[in-house]
Amino acid sequence: MRIAIVDDLKSDRDITRIYLEQYLNSSNIGFEVEEFISGEVFLESIEKNEVEDFDLIFLDIYMDKINGMEVAKKLEEMNLNSMIFFTTSSIEYAVESYEVKAAYYLIKPYTYEKFKKAMDRYKDMFLSESKFIEVLCNRVIKRIFLKDIVLIQTANRLVEIYTKKDKFTTRQGFDELATVLLENKNFVCCVRGCVVNFDYIIKVNDDSFMTNEGLIAPIRRQGRSDIKKKYTEYLFKSMREGL
Repeated sequence: MRIAIVDDLKSDRDITRIYLEQYLNSSNIGFEVEEFISGEVFLESIEKNEVEDFDLIFLDIYMDKINGMEVAKKLEEMNLNSMIFFTTSSIEYAVESYEVKAAYYLIKPYTYEKFKKAMDRYKDMFLSESKFIEVLCNRVIKRIFLKDIVLIQTANRLVEIYTKKDKFTTRQGFDELATVLLENKNFVCCVRGCVVNFDYIIKVNDDSFMTNEGLIAPIRRQGRSDIKKKYTEYLFKSMREGL
C-alpha cells in the first residue's frame, strides 16, 4: 500500500506517520509512506511522474498558497483513483469534501481511536472497491469494477454500461447485471431498465438524476419521492461517516 502525507506542519506529518505505522504494523499490511511539505510539491511530483500512484492520501486543507481542497480538485481532474482523507482543524469544508469524493474528514488534533476508525473505513471501502462484474462485449470478456460504473441501461435489446472512462455494450441480460449492482447500497434502479450509481450524481432534477459524466438517469413517477429520499439519506450518511 502506497500512502502520501501532504501537510505543511512537520509535527502533524509525524503524528500521522506514527499512527499509520501503529495501525498497519498491527494489521500485517505492507506499506510505503512518502511525505510532502506542500500541495505544490505534491502536485509537481505527480505531474512529473516522479512518484508512483498512491492508494491513500492524507491531505491537509489549510496550507499556504494552494490548499488541500484545490489539490483534491486537481487530482480529480487527473482521474487519479487515490482515496483521500482530509486532515484539518475545521469542519468548514466538510460538505465540499464530499464533492471531491473524499473518504474521510479527520479533525485535528485527532486521537489514535479516531484515526483507527478512519482506517477501518478505508479497509471496508478497499474491499468494496475490489468487486467487479464480467461481461461479454464483442466476443471479449471485460472485467468492470463496480466502483467505476456510472450507470447501466437497456437500449435496443442490448445493455449499455457507462463507466467513468468508457462505454461498453453487451447482450448479457439486464436483470442479471442489475441484481449484482443492487446488492450494493450506492446503486438504485431509478426507472425500468436503468440502474445508477449514487456516487456519480451531481444534480437532482424534478424527474431525473444527472451524473458528473453528463448522463441523465430518469426517475420513475411511481415512488419518485422514495428514490430521491434514498439518495439524500445515502449522501448524508456518507458525509456523517466521513466526519
